[in-house]
Amino acid sequence: MENTKKVIAINGSCRRTGTTTQLTEAALEGAASVGMDTEMIFLRDNDIRYCTNCLMCYKDLDSEIAPCSINDDMGEILRKTV
Repeated sequence: MENTKKVIAINGSCRRTGTTTQLTEAALEGAASVGMDTEMIFLRDNDIRYCTNCLMCYKDLDSEIAPCSINDDMGEILRKTV
């Protein structure tokens, strides 16, 4: 099985069709043209809550992604980037 590289663009723009999105799409098209798997994540479309400073993530320093007490979409986004 071939190991395909993946490029993930994390778009923080509030405009889904704005200049940032257009430029990012062009970059992803370039990556796809050389065989890379691509994905754009729009932060505005996800439930991302503020850190409550509970320090739960500091209790597990051995994990690649530390656990969080907040049940939002950030964990899924982080898992895609690892």
